[in-house]
Amino acid sequence: MKIKAFFKENISYIIILIVTFLLFYIELPFYIMAPGGTIDISDKVTIDDGHKLNGKVNMLYASSLKATIPTYLFAKISNKWDEFPNSERQIGHESSSDVEFRDKILLDNSVDNAIYVAYKASGKDIQIKNVYNYVIGKVDEAKCELAIGDIILEADGKDITSINLNEYIASLEVGDNIDFKVTDDKDRISSKKCSVVDIDGAKKVGILYSQNFDYDTSSIDIKFNGSEGGSSGGFMMSLSIYLALSDEDLLRGRNIAGTGTIDINGVVGEIGGVKYKIIGAHNAKVDLVFVPLENYNEAMYIVNKYNYDMEIVKVHTLEDAINYLKG
Repeated sequence: MKIKAFFKENISYIIILIVTFLLFYIELPFYIMAPGGTIDISDKVTIDDGHKLNGKVNMLYASSLKATIPTYLFAKISNKWDEFPNSERQIGHESSSDVEFRDKILLDNSVDNAIYVAYKASGKDIQIKNVYNYVIGKVDEAKCELAIGDIILEADGKDITSINLNEYIASLEVGDNIDFKVTDDKDRISSKKCSVVDIDGAKKVGILYSQNFDYDTSSIDIKFNGSEGGSSGGFMMSLSIYLALSDEDLLRGRNIAGTGTIDINGVVGEIGGVKYKIIGAHNAKVDLVFVPLENYNEAMYIVNKYNYDMEIVKVHTLEDAINYLKG
């Protein structure tokens, strides 16, 4: 009787609690993309004998939110928020730990590339000591024993660092097998087999891998403090390091931002979420935004659509950005 009386007396509060739980804690099979902002990385790079920058260097980021009923409904009525199915950011039937591992490896890769490219552009001495090819994704179509987290050492007896794996796979026929020699996070070496398959008209084995490395710097010690930015922050990390190493004041008090991956050759790569990053740059009152060549048209569309007062500069390499700042 006491329980019935309690529910009868508090029924309105119980209903409110249930509705609140359903609204804010039940996740829908979507994710929400929303305007982000800037991360000042000027003070996140510590360089022995480097100098303080006269201005700000910012990474741009987009905000990713869990889809609950309120966020989903807001995305439906807002022209600056969008909803996407969760399947669009997953590779095959991977787990959340697989996604976290890939994000970590890609972040490490962007930092490695950023430091190496900035050193080379500055004329500083830097040597690559070890290369690691991590398996970070696997599609459902794959007929492959490789697992996420494996480090590829050899393909058909060939040192993986001496060949272009994608070109080697393309030279084979669909149905051919490749014998891989791999090691795991416990340094256990094993052999695994993959078959060449046709994926969207191209010959592949159905894995995604990232090439990370150890390097030796004999002149200057760099420490990157923080984990923001992911792979899309690599280009701006590299530019920030270069500016700190340079004897020239290329910033001249400006508040600049940008986005893009960076590879070991200094090429700035295409990224996603440009719409939300440009909106975030506007909200942060950035003077100048560097974007990859492939994202330039989308960035300009957003600037013109909302009549933003900012300068958008397209870059294909780190050198493009350096030359622009020098001009």
